Amino acid sequence: MKAQRHIRLDALLSASVLSLMATASWSQTLIWLGTLGGNSSTAYDVSDNGVVVGQAANAAGQGRAFRWQNGVMTELGTLGGANSGAYAVTPDGRIVVGYAQNRQGRDRAFRWTLGVGMADLGTLGGNTGSSAYAVSDNGNTVVGGSDVSTGRPVIKPFIWENNRMTQVNIGDLFTYALGVSGLGDLVAISSLSDAFPSREAFVWNRQSNSAIQLPHLPGAVESQAYAISNSGTTVVGASYDAFGSHAVRWDRSGSQFLVTALDPQRNIPSSAQGVSQNGGIIVGAFSDSQNRSYAFRWLRTRHLIENLNTEYASLLRDGSILRVATSVSPNGRYIVGWGYNARTRRNEAFLLDTQVTCQSHNGDVNRDGCVDDADLLQVLFAFGNTGSNLGRTDINCDGTVDDADLLIVLFNFGDCRVKPGIYIPDRDALRGVMRYDPNDNSVQRFGGCAQVFYYGIDVSLEGKIYLVRHASSQDGIDVIGNNAQCDRFFPAPSGVRPRGIAVHPSGLGRKWAAIATDSGVYLLRQSNGNWNGPLSRPGAWGIAWDDTGNYLYAHLSYAAQDVRINELVKYRWRGDDRGISVESSTLTGTFRITDIDVVGTRLYAACTDGFVRIYDAEDLSLVSTLGPVANRAFLHGVEIDQFGTLWVTEFNSGKLYRFDGASFVEAAQIGNTKVGSGMAIVP
Repeated sequence: MKAQRHIRLDALLSASVLSLMATASWSQTLIWLGTLGGNSSTAYDVSDNGVVVGQAANAAGQGRAFRWQNGVMTELGTLGGANSGAYAVTPDGRIVVGYAQNRQGRDRAFRWTLGVGMADLGTLGGNTGSSAYAVSDNGNTVVGGSDVSTGRPVIKPFIWENNRMTQVNIGDLFTYALGVSGLGDLVAISSLSDAFPSREAFVWNRQSNSAIQLPHLPGAVESQAYAISNSGTTVVGASYDAFGSHAVRWDRSGSQFLVTALDPQRNIPSSAQGVSQNGGIIVGAFSDSQNRSYAFRWLRTRHLIENLNTEYASLLRDGSILRVATSVSPNGRYIVGWGYNARTRRNEAFLLDTQVTCQSHNGDVNRDGCVDDADLLQVLFAFGNTGSNLGRTDINCDGTVDDADLLIVLFNFGDCRVKPGIYIPDRDALRGVMRYDPNDNSVQRFGGCAQVFYYGIDVSLEGKIYLVRHASSQDGIDVIGNNAQCDRFFPAPSGVRPRGIAVHPSGLGRKWAAIATDSGVYLLRQSNGNWNGPLSRPGAWGIAWDDTGNYLYAHLSYAAQDVRINELVKYRWRGDDRGISVESSTLTGTFRITDIDVVGTRLYAACTDGFVRIYDAEDLSLVSTLGPVANRAFLHGVEIDQFGTLWVTEFNSGKLYRFDGASFVEAAQIGNTKVGSGMAIVP
């Protein structure tokens, strides 16, 4: 645990000032979109720039397709009939598809274009009509379902291009194309029949004119596919067993798709309905024991179904409930669906903006590490301004630069700490610590206390950097403050070589730090510099506290009867006088875990085989594996930042990587050759 998200502001501010900062510390927004004069609405899709489409009731009780942008809901009309609905929108928000009734009351697939309006796409010749459910990124490919029978309805999927609707010959009686990739080359299809098992899911390849039947979960007999990522790498939907539906994702592997349950234990009925561009974010709904539905989000970096009502509880304090999440924008920023709006007492479409547009802070407006005259002047010059783009002068993120922000600056005046950024120890170049700034992609030398190899790193409650001297003439722990001044050095016991450090995240951070050494785990008591230990078997590597400080995690690699044992151990913190005791452990395989970060119920492990492994922090079970980061990678650091982004460092190349939701992307060259272990993030 090395991110400064664990620095608790109540150690720095009085309760009154803290309450001012807690007003809107993340400034994410939830907008209820209203109706067209009726009593309900539903949002079905959203673009990268926040354009929402769906269906809303008008005053006459008719359902009408709408397009919502910048606070205005616009009815798209019909083709002469009573009802219509909009199901999908292009990433730029300019093209919308759905269905609209004609003068004869028959449904017709439509394509609506900004500045042109609604166009009838026709049918495949049947009686009951057609509907469009998805559209490619450029808007030129539309998919959906159309009746092909003049008798009993028989629905077949279609693909529409160049003003021509073509039938896709796949599936049973009622088959629909519900999703299409960004290039329009892959189509997600769901089929229903009147015989059991009745539900099947497919991916149809336009180039080969062939389909792959998507596999069911083990023990399941039916599946439905509801969406496909713009990249074409991930399909989402549901798989059905005797206990109900389970949200799933199918990830492309070569020419096949592999199925995975979003809730591996299958404890709750659920269905996945939308997916981001690269498959990293999935949304949908789950049901509780009383069959009440709740909107969820699933992140590849967390691998668990998150109740949006819990994650964004601060936006729902009036009693409103998000019931179903139907879609997520390709870039992952926006989530739409429908829920209960407590203020209007009706079910309405919602738009959830998950982007952090403002983050409260201690008054360091210019991010130079100190709260001083320069910060005070910026607040005074901006005093009285209101809005959502106030920058860091709106210190408590309440939308107004006022006396509350001024009070925070005055209360913390003179407080200095390290600047925001990602801090990584540089190994072979002996430059101390390097600072990477994600805002401008710059890398600068922060400094150190000696010309030595620095391995482990952490940031304390007070905003100080703790560095592990490794393989030097005098190993130990350096404590570095603002402007890289060296505040203190804790020499290691003779013969003990430290590798990693985890400073206790609570107020005890001033007293204790856990050290991973070649001799085992030690507890450093900062008040007297005593190293208590070893408290474990030898060969400690990655080490981290959880968010609460109640549990410590360490990876041990040691020999037992000529056999190499690699073990992840969970310790319980027993207090000042009792230290730690083993809670549980698990064997991890042939790799070593060089660094650990714990966020909520997830433990992230940087492994020497190039993978990031995600464990359940409660029972230490392996949840997922990400990577490899690069060919023959040797990971040395892992961290989740305040925005949920996963960062890792690679030892041999000295590079920093960022996980984009699907793969690891090189962010910066940090070390001239190699980097030390760990990283510390200061937001």
